[in-house]
Amino acid sequence: MNHTIARYCAMFVAVPVACYAVLFLSLGVTEFLSLWPEPIAGFISAMTVVLVGYWLAPEHKITVAAIWLLVGAIAAWLLLVNSHYPESYGVEYAYRPTFIPLALTYLGGAFGLFICYRKEMNKIV
Repeated sequence: MNHTIARYCAMFVAVPVACYAVLFLSLGVTEFLSLWPEPIAGFISAMTVVLVGYWLAPEHKITVAAIWLLVGAIAAWLLLVNSHYPESYGVEYAYRPTFIPLALTYLGGAFGLFICYRKEMNKIV
């Protein structure tokens, strides 16, 4: 099997595995620190998806990272569109709908793509 094809195929396993590993690790850490886990874990997981996709892509790295950003954005929408404030926010905000976890997840993916872009620009210069 061609090395390029093998790396593209490896992405379909490595990216979700890396995402879930980072997601569960960050969820555990945020719960331990008594922080609201969804926004932090979402940010870190989205950034991981984009960076691992970029790292594993044999060619067209920015395009592949952008595709993973799009795939992750769709997955995040399906998982986080019905997010609510946690109980710890008190009577006024507890359990009210919010887009904060979704927005921070998108921000994490965009930040990951920005890191990839900067890395590519440093190669050119």
